[in-house]
Amino acid sequence: MVQSGLESFIDGSGINVPGLSAGRKSKSSLRTAALKNKKGVTGKMARIAEPASSQPIHSAEQSSSQPVEACNPNPTGQRLASTAAEPSCPASQADCALEQSASSIDSDAERKINQKKLDQQSLIESQLKRVYADAQIFCRPFEHQRMLKTAERDIYAITTGKETFADSQSRAHALEQAELRKARAQSELRDNSPKYAQTLKKFCEFICAAQRLCSLETDESKRESMFKDSLRRLEDLMMAIDNIWNGIPGRTPDLPRPAHLQSSRTGDKTSIDLSCQKEEERIEQIRKHLMAKIDTVDGAQAKRVENVANNAVIKEMMVLHDAGNLPEDGSIIFFTREGLLLYQIELNAPKRLERAESAEAAQRHAENTPAFIDISRLKKGLGPDGAGIWRFIGQENRIVGAAVLRTVFKDGKPVELPGSRHGRKGEPMVKKQVEAVIGEVPDEVKVEMPYGNLLNAMRAKKLSRQKSDSDSECQALCEVGESQVIQI
Repeated sequence: MVQSGLESFIDGSGINVPGLSAGRKSKSSLRTAALKNKKGVTGKMARIAEPASSQPIHSAEQSSSQPVEACNPNPTGQRLASTAAEPSCPASQADCALEQSASSIDSDAERKINQKKLDQQSLIESQLKRVYADAQIFCRPFEHQRMLKTAERDIYAITTGKETFADSQSRAHALEQAELRKARAQSELRDNSPKYAQTLKKFCEFICAAQRLCSLETDESKRESMFKDSLRRLEDLMMAIDNIWNGIPGRTPDLPRPAHLQSSRTGDKTSIDLSCQKEEERIEQIRKHLMAKIDTVDGAQAKRVENVANNAVIKEMMVLHDAGNLPEDGSIIFFTREGLLLYQIELNAPKRLERAESAEAAQRHAENTPAFIDISRLKKGLGPDGAGIWRFIGQENRIVGAAVLRTVFKDGKPVELPGSRHGRKGEPMVKKQVEAVIGEVPDEVKVEMPYGNLLNAMRAKKLSRQKSDSDSECQALCEVGESQVIQI
């Protein structure tokens, strides 16, 4: 029996539905049969959904029947037929979903990588700016040092007549200006002296930060421009130090100074045209040059510090500290072979203004204040963060004794000195006395002696010694004068 057009449409594929006939079944029966076979039809739809050219949905006889649209009583059937005509593959949908998910993951990962790179670049840029600003600060004392030398040279030329003037008024004005420049430079250097090794290390920090920042740039032209700018700023910084271009005798050659930075005053013969050298190579060349100088300076400094650490008094001080025999809140002052206190003015350290009203006041303070070490800092060793014995470089052969000072307590509280100025950290100054002595100390120094009495006794001895030396010098000059008169 040939299946009718209506039966074929309900089935959705031209497959015969058993027991159905268009002439004998009502619309309700047809609809019921279609629903019963829906599950089976749906499974077949995916297999028979082929292009119309290869497998037509209707047979030749069904095509001669009346149009499907005219005899279709069920809109649902239209939707079923439309669905059957479109390809539908759950496996393909899953693959597409996986591809979309993978693409989304890749995109997120790429965004995170780019953001991380931007964050890293921003961090290095911030570090580069900070290091550059620090390096500029470290260069200023060298500029003041150069200013001082220039002023002294000008004063010498004016006073000796090597530099001539149109009149005495012009000469006096030039001399006054040179002396003002000298005084200004001396004032700056008194508060902030040059730190050679630390300045070179700041230059190396700048180089490393610049190299890391440039390495993040993938565009070659931008990268070269960044290296060029970094090199320009680095060489400008280096110009503050006169001997920074010099190599280490017997170890490294001199570093060529760029021609555009050549100083006419210094007449540097190592200046050459470096236009043929890449900026990246030049920066690396400077880094290696500076590192060699830093290693040499650090090695020499370490040897000098070691000499101080091997001083008999310093070694005994550390033995007492390690055994717990020194007061934590105390301090240690030192005595020299001359039987005098070692004062701050004699140390290898800058004389800071701190509480002083002027440079002159700071000078007087350093001349009358003993050099000391806080015992609380000994727990951190002898380095800069601890006792800072580098300050005593050059005094290791003069130090022969020390006095241990401790705070005086009454009723469990430190005894404050009446009318005293506040200490370095803002706390009131307290009374101290000699707790113990190390090595050789002057006869005036006794255990349990108040610190104030010790200072007065040693100051009096110092003044007496200075007066005696002055009198001896005057007497020697007088004797020389008398001998000259006799000869005449």
